[in-house]
Amino acid sequence: MGRVNMHLSPSFYDSLQRFVHGSYDETIAAIVSELGLRPGDRVVEIGCGTGGLSRYLTDLGYEYWGVEPDEERVATARSNNPAGHFLNGYAEAIQGAGLPPFDRAFVHGMIHHIDDEAAKKMLDQVFAIPGMRLVMIEPILPRTTWLNPLGYMLAKKDEGEFVRTREAMEALCGTHLRKSSVRSLMPRWPVPFVHLTLEALPAV
Repeated sequence: MGRVNMHLSPSFYDSLQRFVHGSYDETIAAIVSELGLRPGDRVVEIGCGTGGLSRYLTDLGYEYWGVEPDEERVATARSNNPAGHFLNGYAEAIQGAGLPPFDRAFVHGMIHHIDDEAAKKMLDQVFAIPGMRLVMIEPILPRTTWLNPLGYMLAKKDEGEFVRTREAMEALCGTHLRKSSVRSLMPRWPVPFVHLTLEALPAV
């Protein structure tokens, strides 16, 4: 299925994420706004890693659940945030991960670790849930390489083997795509990110 083993230790991964992000405040604000979350709502992060975003959401009063295939990172996430709920499992097997009912979810920097087949399988399972809304924030290859050679090099060197263009990410979303924009909320990282808001199709 094209899964990529991630080799960074949880502690090094956390340090790197803190460095490149500076703060997750704007990222969380974007996720909360696009998902239309209200305090007490349940939200699921697919591919949560060490749970770096989880504390922001639990501190704001949301019921946070994270799904992650790396057992060591799940253990780190549980240690870092006892208020969150973390499950070990693959994103494309979301229905069998043991999650409670949910209709709000997000992905932050996970899709570029899996191939199109796995990504589409995950999206099919997620959007089988009525009323589902999903936000995806993913690194993409700069459209004009010569204007951002460092961003292009860093995107290509990322541990994920499936960094896509904006057009490829939008095509992956298919008919679920409702909104797309490109921006970076990480001041120390010259890689552009695409912000995608997806919704389940209306029942017919």
